[in-house]
Amino acid sequence: MRKIHTVSFDFRFSFKAIERDKYLNFECIDFLSLHHIAKGKLYIFFEPKRTYLVLKKVGLIDCLLQLRSIINAVEAGEADNFLDSSDYSGGALKYSFKLGGDFFIRNNQGIEVKTDFYAFKEALKKFYENSMQDLLLLYPGLGPCCINHNSLISSNF
Repeated sequence: MRKIHTVSFDFRFSFKAIERDKYLNFECIDFLSLHHIAKGKLYIFFEPKRTYLVLKKVGLIDCLLQLRSIINAVEAGEADNFLDSSDYSGGALKYSFKLGGDFFIRNNQGIEVKTDFYAFKEALKKFYENSMQDLLLLYPGLGPCCINHNSLISSNF
C-alpha cells in the first residue's frame, strides 16, 4: 500500500439541521449539547490516489473535537484502535499509527488508507480553523457571548 501525502477535508452542512438549530439559545447551552448541532457529512480526501472517506449524519463540532482528540492521542503515544464515532451507522474511523509517520485510517465500510500522520494533522488543523469560521458565520450565537466559545475555538494542535 502506497503512502498518500496530500490530505484534505470538506464538510457539507445539512440545511435542515441549520434551520432547526437556529432556535437554540447558545448563551446557556452546555458544551455536550453543542456536539449535536451543525449536522452534515464529513469528507476526507486523499491524493493522488483519489480515495475518500465519508462520515454521514455527524455534528461538525463533535467531529472536529473527536478528530482533534485522535491527533492528541497519537501524540500522547496511543497508537492503535481509537474509534471516532458518535453514531456508528453514520460512519466511524479507526486508526493505527506506526513509528516513522505511517498513519492508517479505516472506515466501517472496509476502506483503508495509508497516509502521513503529519500531513493528516496539518490538513486537519487548516480544516479546523476554516470550520470554526464557517460555524461562527452560520451560528452567530457561538460567538464571544456563548459560554463555550473559548473551549470551542481553541485548536490545541
